[in-house]
Amino acid sequence: MSASVTVKNGQPLRDKLGKFTSTVPDTLNRALFSAAAAIMQKAQALIMDSSAKSGIMYPGARNRSSAPGEAPATQTGALQSSIKMEPADTGVGYRVFADENIALYAGYLEFGTHDKDGTVRIAPRPFLRPAVDFVSPTVQQLVSDAWKATYGE
Repeated sequence: MSASVTVKNGQPLRDKLGKFTSTVPDTLNRALFSAAAAIMQKAQALIMDSSAKSGIMYPGARNRSSAPGEAPATQTGALQSSIKMEPADTGVGYRVFADENIALYAGYLEFGTHDKDGTVRIAPRPFLRPAVDFVSPTVQQLVSDAWKATYGE
């Protein structure tokens, strides 16, 4: 599972990207790195914030569980430690994802699960999408500033 960004009306951006050489200018690459790091840190913080959980307190559990719609509660630390970032396959930018080799259930929590008849089994407890939404204005500013510094536009 990973987070991605879609650019609406991206033709002007595609035109500008045509100016790129095979490498991304350092200023833009640093901005994309900072943006990905901010998303990763926010996703981890949403999981770790036990004060924002309103689910059931199960006997023997370390923390109160999350209610549907809230970021998952941490019990073992595996989910937040599974959130990673790495260079994108395209060579431009970075990808933030929950490593399912560490927390196989990450996708189930983010998107929920349903039976074949559509009955909800596990309601979504998103953590990556809210992190992207929260950090989005900062990401836009970082990339915009780097773009202006690189291309003066």
